[in-house]
Amino acid sequence: MNLGALNPGAILKRVLSGAAAAGAVAASAGVAVVAAAFALYALMKEWIGQPGAAAVVALVFALIAGGAAMVAANMAAGEKAAQAQAEAKRLAELPQQETGLFERALSLAKERPFMAAGAAVAAGLIAMRNPAMVVTLITGALAKPARRKL
Repeated sequence: MNLGALNPGAILKRVLSGAAAAGAVAASAGVAVVAAAFALYALMKEWIGQPGAAAVVALVFALIAGGAAMVAANMAAGEKAAQAQAEAKRLAELPQQETGLFERALSLAKERPFMAAGAAVAAGLIAMRNPAMVVTLITGALAKPARRKL
């Protein structure tokens, strides 16, 4: 279906309909989980009493949540490995060129954003305490290297 041919009102209506459907599915799943917990509690209450039944319900749902978390973690690890492999292949196909300080800093910021943010804060603190050093570093970084004559 060509979404470009639709008017904005129709697109908004489709998005809102999809959101309503997703909300209905989530609500029904929540009701099903509560019903299953109650049924398990009622079943266990006759055999091991109320505290034991509550503990069994908590244990069963903790195991389910742990299993779901393990599945999600494995899926995320698989996607991350596939992305890393695709990135390595893309980089291998690029011609090798010497990267400068700015390019290396930019790639580090993309790979480790929190580390880059910490380095930026540290650089800002140093700049506040010693602005002359910052001016020296900037002029040194922007200056073109002098060619040696032999």
